[in-house]
Amino acid sequence: METYDLYLFDFDGTLVDSLNSLVYVFTNSFGDIGISVTRKECLTFSRQPIEQSFYEKGGKKEQGDYFVERLNFYLNSHKSIELTELFSDTLPMLNYLKDNNIPCGVVTSNNVPHVKEVLDLFNISHDVFSIYVGNQESDEFKPSPKPILEALKALKYKGKKDRVVYVGDAINDTVSANNAGVEAILVDRTNAFKNSSNYIRISSLLDLFK
Repeated sequence: METYDLYLFDFDGTLVDSLNSLVYVFTNSFGDIGISVTRKECLTFSRQPIEQSFYEKGGKKEQGDYFVERLNFYLNSHKSIELTELFSDTLPMLNYLKDNNIPCGVVTSNNVPHVKEVLDLFNISHDVFSIYVGNQESDEFKPSPKPILEALKALKYKGKKDRVVYVGDAINDTVSANNAGVEAILVDRTNAFKNSSNYIRISSLLDLFK
């Protein structure tokens, strides 16, 4: 695979295995408004806009603000951080980028302080990434292209967009990349997706440099 000039990454499900954490967050957040959810549903929630998940599960408009408040409460808890695990291919991939002086960044629907706390858990320096764009840095969310475009703007990137890649674990990530005009790579560790002309599908982050 060709090497790009800039690598932007989704966080949850791409760099870190946050499923157990998100099961905790979603189960308790939905539970606080009287809705039960399954572990399988939590995986689906992690791959689509939270507003979509909320209404699909029967959330009512008047519950929306309270639900978001509870979601943030559980997401930013120490338990949520502690339940997050690091994928085995993440550190080798980041070390490759560092050793070859290839810039990279994080573009996530999560909040940046949470992301940095997780990095601290695994003793990963915040300086590994040149830019962080989370749900406070952009007023639109994936599949909108705006978070990716905000990252390029903050980095003052002047190169060609086809020299930038966005790596994620969900179709929303690939749509966001397509809409932003950058290359889309879908990391599919469990063979859950089909091949598509809309993205390059890989099974490991290490496949980025094969």
